[in-house]
Amino acid sequence: MAVRKSSIFYGILLFALVLRVASEPTASISFFVLATASLFGRKEAIQTLALCWLFTMLSPGIAPPASLGALGRYAIIFAAAASVFLRYQPSKCKSDQNRAVLYTVALGAFLIVHSLLFSVIPDVSILKAISWTVVVVTLFVAWAGLSAAQSEQLINQLFSALTLIMLASLPLVVLPLGYLRNGSGLQGILNHPQAFGPTMSLLAVWLVLGMLISNRPPWKIILLSGVCLALLLMSEARTAGLAMLGGIIASLIVTSTLSRAPIIKLFPGFRSSRVGLVVFFTVLLVTVFATKLIEALSTFLLKRGNFTSIIEAYDGARGRLINNMFYNIEQDPFTGIGFGIASDPMKMLVIRDPIFNLPIGASIEKGVLPIAVIEEVGVFGFLMFLFWGVSILQGALKKGGVAVGILASVLLLNFGESTFFSVGGMGMLTLVIFGWVATGHRERKI
Repeated sequence: MAVRKSSIFYGILLFALVLRVASEPTASISFFVLATASLFGRKEAIQTLALCWLFTMLSPGIAPPASLGALGRYAIIFAAAASVFLRYQPSKCKSDQNRAVLYTVALGAFLIVHSLLFSVIPDVSILKAISWTVVVVTLFVAWAGLSAAQSEQLINQLFSALTLIMLASLPLVVLPLGYLRNGSGLQGILNHPQAFGPTMSLLAVWLVLGMLISNRPPWKIILLSGVCLALLLMSEARTAGLAMLGGIIASLIVTSTLSRAPIIKLFPGFRSSRVGLVVFFTVLLVTVFATKLIEALSTFLLKRGNFTSIIEAYDGARGRLINNMFYNIEQDPFTGIGFGIASDPMKMLVIRDPIFNLPIGASIEKGVLPIAVIEEVGVFGFLMFLFWGVSILQGALKKGGVAVGILASVLLLNFGESTFFSVGGMGMLTLVIFGWVATGHRERKI
């Protein structure tokens, strides 16, 4: 029975994927087909939410636009929520998992009330608050309801899927199709280098740390790590590169500090002759091609701009956004401008559905997540968000090196582009992984 159910589920996923890439009319239908797949169970709900991200982020050169994609996303979100909550049994979850759900519901309630009282565009803020809260609570409940074996299997499947995205993007390195967005940064099969880069960043942290926690890292993991790092550099997504590096460093330091054990014991891969061989050849290549590598690294960090430092390049890319946020904070430090509202609300493009006039699309661009939160919900709202984050993530730091590294990478990604609350974009992928870090089971070896 279980095998038959699994076969039907994956059959629906494959059918939805074919519809997504076949034509423009079927592209919209694919989201609603995917919504039906989320009804199969907790694990399936998580998988469909992850696929919802992929369907949304596919390159227009790979898949046609989905005119009803925004409505389809909401269908997937609420179908997944219904599927998970019908199976929710608080008594079978750990106290910290139930607490994470309770705190998230409380934060969501605050965001909705705040939107009613203070948002400059209330209906946009309310719908964003509801959708974000539903997604996060659904993911927390779904991950908490899985057994340790199911949790480990699913997170491995998710990163295997990211590996497939990487491998599918590899042939596009030499094709214009891989650079549709701006002609220079690699976007692979996704719709933007700023989506492809963060995706490769999360995958790189997973692969590199997986290699380091293994006594004898498989050559496959070593090779995939090298390919992933190369594609990350080619994306020209600076924040993604720095987030990857920061995630790995944070994992080494935090894990060693909390366990009070030497790094070499926690990450035995450092003693592996295979890793030593890779390090030797890497140093050799760096020495031989030092000039070209420095030029390539400079291009990656400074993006061909007239900048002399990383800080100057960051200010050039995000300085205007940060200045606009600081201006709004000065004007409304305690109430904010509204959850999910652009720094200049007058220029905000709100897409509404033709039937109910609901705001189904209202994308915004912001830089540093903590500043964005203060701008949108004020100082007191930021403190509540901070309390929520610290309370939930206390247990996450004890899950092991890979989880710590991925958590750090997710947080650092939001210091370049705030996507944590964007369930209709890159934020969906990070929330799926964040749900595992916050409420899933401790991982074992990759």
